[in-house]
Amino acid sequence: MKNIIFTFITVIFCFVFTETLLAVDTVAPPPPLATPVEPTEKDAKAKDIREYSAVLAAIQHGEIIPIVTGFSPTSGIKRTRVTFNGSDLNLIDNIKFEDKNARVKSESETEIEVEVPDLGKDNIPLVQIIITYTSSTGNAGTATLSDTFSYGEEGGGGGEYQAPSITSYPSSGKKKAKVNFEGTNLLNVSSILFNNKAAKIRKQEDIKIELEVPDLGRKNLDNVTIIINQAEGDPITLTTSFTYQK
Repeated sequence: MKNIIFTFITVIFCFVFTETLLAVDTVAPPPPLATPVEPTEKDAKAKDIREYSAVLAAIQHGEIIPIVTGFSPTSGIKRTRVTFNGSDLNLIDNIKFEDKNARVKSESETEIEVEVPDLGKDNIPLVQIIITYTSSTGNAGTATLSDTFSYGEEGGGGGEYQAPSITSYPSSGKKKAKVNFEGTNLLNVSSILFNNKAAKIRKQEDIKIELEVPDLGRKNLDNVTIIINQAEGDPITLTTSFTYQK
């Protein structure tokens, strides 16, 4: 009887042990590690934006810093006018193209227009744009934009200086009338005067300048003298006069 009981216990033990081994063997293997995803160009720019937008952390502390959302054009030569768009841009102290300061032509909270500095006579395809600013709480900061600027043109970046030449412009206009001056090398125009009063330049390209006629008073004026101030050299007085209409 003892032998029978011993044999029965042995059989039960072997059965339980075997089931345990099978259970261990059939445990599902751990899932494979996820394959790393290579960052896209969009991801890289987003990372740059996050780094530049230390604004995310700054805002949490009640601090505001400028954010540049874009600029145009993205290429040009010296004295090309470039417009930066964004928010709180009035906090920007300086804009550099590489190590050269850009001259600010106009500025507001959402837009800054600057003049590309002289970077030499060679083409530079990837010019870094560096912004320095003072935050709303007085902290100084520096940021390099993720997008670059292409400097130069076929035959060299800066090239030899070319004086502006005006080929056409209106013969008359009222105060604040938008008028166009056309010609060549007009990016080298620094200002346009109507009887020694500077006109507001709204848009400036190499072949066209759009401006507003300045306020010359309440009377009609014939023979208004127009003077073109250029970046280098003497002012240019246009031969055909302008009629100012009140």
